[in-house]
Amino acid sequence: MKKDPYATLGVPRNATLDDIKKAYKIKARELHPDKNQGSPESAEKFKEVQEAFELLKDKRKRANYDRFGSTEGGGMGSPEEFFRDFFNEFTRGGTREAGAGFVRARSVVSYDIICSLPELYSGTIKKVKLRRVSSTIERPNETVLELKIQPGWTGGTKILFKGEGDEIGSTGVAQDVQFVIKESPHPDFVRQGAHLFTKVQVSLAEALCGCTLDINVLGVKKIQVRTDDGIVIRPGYRTVVPGEGMPSAKLGRPNGDLIVEFDVLFPLKLSAEQRNTLREVLKAPQQDAPESRL
Repeated sequence: MKKDPYATLGVPRNATLDDIKKAYKIKARELHPDKNQGSPESAEKFKEVQEAFELLKDKRKRANYDRFGSTEGGGMGSPEEFFRDFFNEFTRGGTREAGAGFVRARSVVSYDIICSLPELYSGTIKKVKLRRVSSTIERPNETVLELKIQPGWTGGTKILFKGEGDEIGSTGVAQDVQFVIKESPHPDFVRQGAHLFTKVQVSLAEALCGCTLDINVLGVKKIQVRTDDGIVIRPGYRTVVPGEGMPSAKLGRPNGDLIVEFDVLFPLKLSAEQRNTLREVLKAPQQDAPESRL
């Protein structure tokens, strides 16, 4: 377009779409051929107003005009100047409008990678085969990316591989590939921050008399848990094993704790002898009667 569309409509360069529509309606009514007895000058201005409105109401065309002074993205002078500026945009990590749409420098494509709780406890290596499209970059159409999962990582942790995705158009620049850790649930352990929670069942005799349990932590190692002598285990009772939860993913931070919750299994039925024995053992001790005073 030869004339500045903003000047044609009489709006500033930061005008909103509503501002542009209002200005167009006013200008169109003023310059409409029916109101100007077919004046060639008015007809030409009316045409300019229409062209300006068509340009500015289209987000892509407007962006191209603001950037290049043209709706086709070509108002840069020589081809050398255009390509120099184009790749400078990529170096700065910005964006570039290129006729058919927006090309974002080093754009990122993201995938979820599912990890079990044991994998996040011990760490692991996952290999992912990735297909990518290339127009001008000489490289294989397939690659294998190696994801090194560190002990203690949490869901939401991101692993970035620069330039391993599809080529963006024919620019010689490829997308970055990002993997986001997703933690799958475990049937016996629940993670809360750095702590691990688990439930164990004990018999009524173990709850009353104490016990020692071997807990298999995520199939990785065994932890021995001993209930304190003389403490009666009630349903929901918890004990904490310090430092035996999830490992810390950051240097200097302590490991989490293992928190064990007890569930007491009560017998469904007792014999008369068992009931009498329990009554005798569990009966409340009699207190001595207070001395009488005269």
